[in-house]
Amino acid sequence: MTFHWDNLLRGGIGMLFLVGICYLLSNNRSAINWKLIGMGIFARLCSPSVY
Repeated sequence: MTFHWDNLLRGGIGMLFLVGICYLLSNNRSAINWKLIGMGIFARLCSPSVY
């Protein structure tokens, strides 16, 4: 599988969508560590996936 920017964008949108759903369903929204979530999403987008 070759690298395409649209695949990276689609994956990023999907992860943000899942984070948004988790935020909406959270009982304690103030306890969410956004820095940790941002670092995790950044690491996932920067690391190559292995198939």
